[in-house]
Amino acid sequence: MKNIDYTDEFLRKRKERQRKIRKRRLIAWFIFFIIVSLTVGVILSLTVLFPIKNLQISGSKIYSPEQITDVSGIDLGDNLFTVSSKDTLNKLKAKLPFIETVKFKRILPDTLKVTVSDAKKYACYKSGDKYYTVSAEGWVLEEISEPSENVFLIISKDVKLTVGKALQYKNENEKQKTEQIIEYLNAQKISIDYIDVSDDIDLKAGVEGRFIAEFGTDSYLEAKIKHLKSMTETIEEGKSGRIVLSMWNPQNRQCTFVQNNKN
Repeated sequence: MKNIDYTDEFLRKRKERQRKIRKRRLIAWFIFFIIVSLTVGVILSLTVLFPIKNLQISGSKIYSPEQITDVSGIDLGDNLFTVSSKDTLNKLKAKLPFIETVKFKRILPDTLKVTVSDAKKYACYKSGDKYYTVSAEGWVLEEISEPSENVFLIISKDVKLTVGKALQYKNENEKQKTEQIIEYLNAQKISIDYIDVSDDIDLKAGVEGRFIAEFGTDSYLEAKIKHLKSMTETIEEGKSGRIVLSMWNPQNRQCTFVQNNKN
């Protein structure tokens, strides 16, 4: 009787093991089938499925949809999911420099909406006898023969300017001085006409439409500009001239206003 019980128990456990093995195999095959199906689906979606049949371009007030389409590198028939907004932006900015951003909206099964935004002129750099407008991001937008209106001028000696590319300072120290002067003047809400960083020991800025601020070196630059603010507020309206801050330091806080003769 006991031998029969042992045999039954052995058979029961063997069947249980076999059942678990079959279950694991079924699960493994199911997972394998799902992975294969997903892989095939991804491959099809990136190759055969979802060709672009409807391309919609909008957003620019400078360039036409036709111009943007021609430069974008996107063609009808391209896959909806393989086209890249980053690649498209790089292509557009190289040939159409006033394009600043590109956003994609994919609408299944076959529509791609491309929305672009135009860069705004931020400043104008002087290089030799030519001028270049740039965006706030430092992208060179255009080459012109005269200073651009409604933006401040930057006079610098070590900047490489190529339309359709980011401006490049050959001298990192000069870049830092330029950015500091802009930052400090903006912090004091002083309007900028131009900044001249072409001479390390004779930094200048035209401000408020009537003053030339002479900073000398960049020593105590932030404090000098704070002092400049107080002077522009106390000088009688209508007067213009040079505000000399080159000798200003914490021990000698004096500076000079040299009025233009015509005033």
